Amino acid sequence: MERQTETAAARSTEASRFGRAASAPADGVYVLDARRSRLGFRAKAFCLRWVTGTLGPTSGKVIVEGGIVRGHGTANAAAVDTGLTPRDWHLRTSHYLHTAKYPAVRLRVEWCHLDSRQADAQLEVRDGVASIPITIDEVRTLGDELRLKISGSFDRRGLGMLPRVAGVSRMVHLDLDLVATRS
Repeated sequence: MERQTETAAARSTEASRFGRAASAPADGVYVLDARRSRLGFRAKAFCLRWVTGTLGPTSGKVIVEGGIVRGHGTANAAAVDTGLTPRDWHLRTSHYLHTAKYPAVRLRVEWCHLDSRQADAQLEVRDGVASIPITIDEVRTLGDELRLKISGSFDRRGLGMLPRVAGVSRMVHLDLDLVATRS
């Protein structure tokens, strides 16, 4: 609980640095700040309660050009953290993420118009790809820094993981809080 409070406080402080009004980011290439970015997820366990967690973003780029955004990034699958060590261990096994064989999770967006803030992303987990309709919920800029809050949900059935009967729902919800600096 203490760790969650510290993390929430850090995110609140980070959010207060950015302006209130959404402004169009300047064209350019923005490089992910892995220390300040966060990839969260949640899924129902045994159809009863939400399990939430994070993966550690490691690298990524966002390209802004004429109101169009595209980008890609990776996260360290072995850095999965739900706050419960046995569950984290299980998520790393071949039943789910299989981190020994597939150490990275990848996310790619080929095209998103900032006016609509809707796009289709491709999520690579293990040796499968899931299509995710995403929404850019928030765009904030501060100088050369860009913050995007992105959300979406996907069906994990085609990713080679244990089926739903094993306890975790088919649908997984992602929340990406991305901070990047224009290079």
